[in-house]
Amino acid sequence: MHMMNLSHVPLETLRMTFEEAFSDYELPVRIPMESFREMMRGRDLKTERSIGCFDDDRLVGFILCGYREDANGPILYDGGTGVVPSHRGKHLASDMLGQLLRECRVQHIRRFVLEVLEHNVKAQALYEKAGFAKNRFLRCFRTDKSLVPYASAQSCCHLEPLDRSTYANTDHRSVTSFIPSWQNDVSSVLNNWEQYAGLSVMRDGNIVGYGLVHRIKGDIPQLAVSDDADASCMFALLVHTLCCLTEARTLSMLNVEAGSTLDRLLEKAGWENHVNQHEMLWEDRT
Repeated sequence: MHMMNLSHVPLETLRMTFEEAFSDYELPVRIPMESFREMMRGRDLKTERSIGCFDDDRLVGFILCGYREDANGPILYDGGTGVVPSHRGKHLASDMLGQLLRECRVQHIRRFVLEVLEHNVKAQALYEKAGFAKNRFLRCFRTDKSLVPYASAQSCCHLEPLDRSTYANTDHRSVTSFIPSWQNDVSSVLNNWEQYAGLSVMRDGNIVGYGLVHRIKGDIPQLAVSDDADASCMFALLVHTLCCLTEARTLSMLNVEAGSTLDRLLEKAGWENHVNQHEMLWEDRT
């Protein structure tokens, strides 16, 4: 058994091992190649920064890592840690994580973020032992489009198509009620922009909210509404109109920060909260 990065591993091998490792997960994974490519691209997952565990030449475990840089320096993201069923119980996940954290220190990467399911206490214990701490609680919602009520335009605002340039240059912090998780961040959306349809909420010539939906899958990575008296009508108008911009029968929103304005609006609208996650953060303070 040996560990090395995944830069030499064919993408199809990665995809098949990913499916095998998560086949008995709380949320079983079946992911076609195009969706796998989209995930890798959107989350900035880099094979050269990821690690795999090999039994002879067979990939039996992995940690797919995203890499970005922001105002606070470089940061890694765990885009998926998995071990195939036949090789569990051998501490492969902790060994791979330990190797990655050692490399982080050498490369002066001071932060490493991930999400772990609320009920996956075994994984939470692994991460806490490695020095990760729970950062915030994230809730995941879904609803059938047939349950979304009709909403008409309001006098307080109107909708306009949202193009890539306008979205990229928007002051997102001024209209979002929380900072999106890695997979829903501005960078993730821009990386796969052609997959999304977007709408902006305009008031007096200014963007006061916006929403995006995946044209095929119905995923809503971001739905931003101002924290004011008009939040409810903006939310209703955006959701109703986004329904018309996706082929999917179900809308979903992953990783909504608990207690945020959006969290409260989704609860009030009757969306199903089907699963939750903890965001965990490792910081090297040495």
